[in-house]
Amino acid sequence: VNLDKLEAAANLWPNHGTDYQPLLDLAKEHGLTMTATNVLGVAGSSAVVGKEDGSLVVWDLPRGVARKLSTDRHASAVTDLALSIDGESLYTASAGKDIFEWRVSSGKLARTLRGDKAGTTCLCAQGSMLAAGRYVDVVVHAL
Repeated sequence: VNLDKLEAAANLWPNHGTDYQPLLDLAKEHGLTMTATNVLGVAGSSAVVGKEDGSLVVWDLPRGVARKLSTDRHASAVTDLALSIDGESLYTASAGKDIFEWRVSSGKLARTLRGDKAGTTCLCAQGSMLAAGRYVDVVVHAL
C-alpha cells in the first residue's frame, strides 16, 4: 500500500501514524498477509491480525514478536475484528456463519455467536451491543 495514495484517498483515523502505521510497516518488513486487524493496548503496543486460514496472531509491535492467540480458529478466513470498549473481549468474524468472542487476557474462546448464514464481513462493538453485517444484512447481539 502506497501511504501517499492511501492518505489522499482515505480519511485516516487520527491515531493512524502511532497505532496502525507500525503494524503496516511490520507486515511489509516480514512479508505478512492479513485479512483483518485491530490494534490493542496503549498507543498501539500490540495488534491482532486475522489470517486467511482462520487463525489469529497477536503482534507485540515494539518488539516485533508474534504469537498465536489460540489454537482455536475460524473454519475460514477472518473478515473483521472488533474490540470491546473495556478492552476485555475481542470479537472476530469470518466467511463462515459464526462470530467468536475471545478473552483478550487469556486468549481463550469465551463463546460463539451466530452471524449471517452467508458469512459476516463487518463487526462493530459498542457498549452492550455487537452489530454484525454482511453487505446488506445486519445481526445485532446484546452483550
